[in-house]
Amino acid sequence: MRYNTIAISGLPGSGKGTLARVIAKKLNWKLFSIGDIWRERWKDLYPKAEISFEDYWKKSSFEEQKKINDKARKIISSEKIVGEFRYAICCKGLPTLFVFVKADLKNRAQRALQTKKYPEKSLEDIKQILSGREKDEVEWGKRLFGRDYDYRDLDHYEIILDSSKLTIEEEFEIVDRKLKQ
Repeated sequence: MRYNTIAISGLPGSGKGTLARVIAKKLNWKLFSIGDIWRERWKDLYPKAEISFEDYWKKSSFEEQKKINDKARKIISSEKIVGEFRYAICCKGLPTLFVFVKADLKNRAQRALQTKKYPEKSLEDIKQILSGREKDEVEWGKRLFGRDYDYRDLDHYEIILDSSKLTIEEEFEIVDRKLKQ
């Protein structure tokens, strides 16, 4: 199969954004991040971070969620793009390589602590934030794509990567090998 899109999904804090950037750069493909669209909207609406990004996203409307996922599908169907998605299902039916990135909660929280993604938060606070995000993301996925849909279901993906056990270079090599098959 020839792929025009690589759709990378994964657990919050698992490294899917890092992987997407590395793949896009090494393959010289465009990069698309649905999370970046959401964060830009949040920053425009709440420039002083009056509410957390997580609260903003969680409280968004069904129409906003649907609109952004539809926009993502349109963008990624046009050319060679590495897409970072929560709901890679929006790429279904397109020539897409589906990749899922996972890591245990402690590892994801430690990364977020090291990168200072959540300033002034403890490891335990970050674990709670990431667990809450995951729960909210599953709920939104069910609302958008049907009550049986769970983006964490590994049957949706051709490649499953555990970023706590692989280097970013090893992750890239696995994806690249699949593209060349």
